[in-house]
Amino acid sequence: MTVRFSGEERDIVLRTLKARLDALHAEMTQTDSPEYNIQLKHEEERIGALIERLDSDSPESPGEDHSQRRAKPNRKATSGAGPLSHDETNTTEFTVLLEDKPGTLARLGIVLGDAMVNIEAIHGASREKSSIVQFVPNDQRRTARALERAGIAHSTRAVLIVRALDEPGTLGDVALVMSQAGINIDSVYLTTRGHVVLGVDDLVGATQVAGGMAVITPE
Repeated sequence: MTVRFSGEERDIVLRTLKARLDALHAEMTQTDSPEYNIQLKHEEERIGALIERLDSDSPESPGEDHSQRRAKPNRKATSGAGPLSHDETNTTEFTVLLEDKPGTLARLGIVLGDAMVNIEAIHGASREKSSIVQFVPNDQRRTARALERAGIAHSTRAVLIVRALDEPGTLGDVALVMSQAGINIDSVYLTTRGHVVLGVDDLVGATQVAGGMAVITPE
């Protein structure tokens, strides 16, 4: 089921975006830097496009014919775009800390493989002689049991997975609206199916924002 903004939530986001637009206009009149003015102009265009999308997705008025509006596509039709299943939307991400040496990632993969766990999304990086790996498995319980049996410490949290349009600017659109809603994105990576995993500090709010945007649809 796709989550949508309520009328009140949409109004709040629109007011925030329009306030930022007004601030951009003021900055453009005050700056003497051509390079900075170009950056401001790009942000102005991006926010204007988001406002237009939110306005076009406003609640329907009683008695109005909306058959054409319902048939109106998003910015462009893309293969595979559309809502994901409810079970996939808010899913579980596992985080493990590994020693930064050859073989530790292989052991993790073998442990999960032997337990018949499929990794649907993963990313990792090394820091200060250790490596942090975050991944989304297809079976939360089986993964937890396999890690516990192998003595691999882990933590879990819920993350949001969305299907985004594959075109320039989509990530900027998503991150901008999330930031305007006061939501911090602390991690972002892709699933094996090309969906976007978002680690956020407000999962409920991020789900509402994702459902209200024309560029992405929540699972």
